[in-house]
Amino acid sequence: MTWELDLVSSGGDDLGVSPHQEMGAYEALWDENGATFKTIFEKLQTRPNAVPSELVEPSRAREYSRIVGAAGVLAGIVLTLFIPNMLPGQLDTRVAGFVMGQDRWNAGVTMMRVADPEGWRGVVDSSQLVRDNAETIG
Repeated sequence: MTWELDLVSSGGDDLGVSPHQEMGAYEALWDENGATFKTIFEKLQTRPNAVPSELVEPSRAREYSRIVGAAGVLAGIVLTLFIPNMLPGQLDTRVAGFVMGQDRWNAGVTMMRVADPEGWRGVVDSSQLVRDNAETIG
């Protein structure tokens, strides 16, 4: 089953809607003096088939859509950086591996090598020492 959005009004007008523009227009409505859920609802009720972009100046809708878009990108970056630390269990390591495009082990190796090259060299040397003396160590 497929769903199709009807973007043509009964009068034959093209109703192509840009979600980005509508989001900006809706935010512009919220920025009007005295805006509340009730006042925005009433404004939309006066024109039942209208979308928010029909109720504000196009330049204001574009301005707010840029602001909201930029805020969304910034929020995404911040959440990607800080939310993994708050995740339960080992989900943070899975996020690190996903972000780095590596499995968790290799992501960890890369992070250790970059964060402390000298310390990583010690880990590698210690590992080699154990391998070289595995027979003696037993």
